[in-house]
Amino acid sequence: MDSNEIIIKDIPAFFRKFKGSTKDGQYDLYCQEFAYSIIYGNLNSSHVDEILQLVGLSCVPDRLLLIQTDYNDVFQFYPEFNQFPRRFNITQILQRCVKRSGIEGLVASYTGRGVIGVFLCTGQESSSEEKEVTEKIRELASEMIVRVNEEIGEGVAIGISRYCSSLSRFPQAYAEGKEGLFHCFRLGKNHMVFYKDIKEPKTVFSRDELKNFGSEIVSGITAGEQNAVKEQVGRMMQYMLSVAMSPTNIRLILVSFTDSLRERFCGSRIPIDTLEKAYLNTSKQIINSMFADDIEKAMEQFCSKLIKELGAEAQSSEELLLHKIDEVIEKYYPNSEFNLDVMATLFHYSSYHFGRLFKNMRGESFRQYLAKYRIERAKEFLAKGGKPNEVAFQTGFNSISYFCTVFKSLTGISPKQYQENFIK
Repeated sequence: MDSNEIIIKDIPAFFRKFKGSTKDGQYDLYCQEFAYSIIYGNLNSSHVDEILQLVGLSCVPDRLLLIQTDYNDVFQFYPEFNQFPRRFNITQILQRCVKRSGIEGLVASYTGRGVIGVFLCTGQESSSEEKEVTEKIRELASEMIVRVNEEIGEGVAIGISRYCSSLSRFPQAYAEGKEGLFHCFRLGKNHMVFYKDIKEPKTVFSRDELKNFGSEIVSGITAGEQNAVKEQVGRMMQYMLSVAMSPTNIRLILVSFTDSLRERFCGSRIPIDTLEKAYLNTSKQIINSMFADDIEKAMEQFCSKLIKELGAEAQSSEELLLHKIDEVIEKYYPNSEFNLDVMATLFHYSSYHFGRLFKNMRGESFRQYLAKYRIERAKEFLAKGGKPNEVAFQTGFNSISYFCTVFKSLTGISPKQYQENFIK
């Protein structure tokens, strides 16, 4: 046995300052143990020299690259059988790239996190060397992207931390790498982002703005306007990216929006099983997608599916919408609080967009139409002998005087005169 060989029986206890509840045992995943310990600030400093020897490094790393590919499936049970050979292949490709670059380093997969860490020993000693080191890392990252593309066929994103002057900097370096991956999510596949180059967007998030995009998409689907819907989906995605919304929040918002579209068109001429299947498939694609472009494409395909299934040739989408509007008005008109805002919310529109859509279809405002609808119902109740003061509240008016004012403006006579004329 080599006298310099290190024999470790309990790797977690050797690597970590705080062992926690980890059981004793033999481990051969030195690099992975190193990767986890260092980003949690839990690397045992009293064993640093021995640890570096175990992972094949001559010095402490000073850079961290986080690498993510577009292979992921959170719907599969963990551990996923075919994930580990695939992840292992990617890790091997990255290791070969590091070796060819001439930069000392190690590669470790963060199992369960969907990323791979590459720790580099660039040898940088001062800020004057930053430009030269950055160029070397850029060349290495470019090589990694090309090799993974060619050998595995997956898109790649790389987030690159700033220089780490000590072990204590690596928890922050991991956060910087994740921030770099977020910006790659926005840029698309096969990009690298240095944390030092990131500039935060200045656009302020507005929930109303997001709601307006959703309203335009619903309107476009209803009207069967494929190109308009595609444009609005793109604008909606770009808006969320412009306000630095996290990938997780973007996914959650779009899954929720997809669900609202499913509810909106439930009861239309789209078969319920077709609608449910399209919704589930789209939700899965959104959650699993590692890049914004893929999420946008999934949304476009879902909207296109809705437009196709609605089928303008048998019954126009406008007719379907008008029919559903009439059903809702009939149900809610007796409620005095029922108005344009309530109606727009029920149909997942902003008040402005629903009001505009309604006027285009009916030729008058929703407020005017609702007033006429209530008065027509009031005529029916009055003809049956209903008392004007009771009829007013039955038809959604919150005061008798206002009821009489609206009734006379639309009929030319008061409710009492109408009832007397009808009885005669």
